[in-house]
Amino acid sequence: MTCHSLSRAKERVGLSQSAAIKFIDNAKLYGKAPEEFPAKERKYMQNLKKEGNVIYFAEYIFILSKDDRCITLYRAPGWFGRKNNFCGKEAIRNKR
Repeated sequence: MTCHSLSRAKERVGLSQSAAIKFIDNAKLYGKAPEEFPAKERKYMQNLKKEGNVIYFAEYIFILSKDDRCITLYRAPGWFGRKNNFCGKEAIRNKR
């Protein structure tokens, strides 16, 4: 992880230095890749991916370099990871 990612974790998540290190390590272990999401979230994450990897963990998106070092992190948008429920169903099938 970089000094920039540690300072962003402390600033944006409100963690101490040691907690920020654990948070980033847990994100690398348990974070979700773009391929594990539906189309809308997957496209959003793939647009963020430049040369390295992008993962999602605990409502934050982490941008990693090719050698798996955390570059930066920021909060995911409010709609990210939420299903649209209509009358107990995930989507409306036959719109009129």
